[in-house]
Amino acid sequence: MLPTITMQHFDSLPPMAQEQVIAFIEFLKNRYPAKAPNKFIDVLTAMPNVGQDSDFSRVQDESTQDVFT
Repeated sequence: MLPTITMQHFDSLPPMAQEQVIAFIEFLKNRYPAKAPNKFIDVLTAMPNVGQDSDFSRVQDESTQDVFT
């Protein structure tokens, strides 16, 4: 339903019914709370031990120079 039509329907209701609609909307907002989008850093920090050296086997190839050392 379009918002303007919905508002027209809402405005045509008696005051007691309008209060019930508002209360129902509040009930739905509490039942289905909006979830904040996960931030990438929060996802990474929630993973235990991700990216630690024990997760990888380091192989030193003597023919190429290690750029990190």
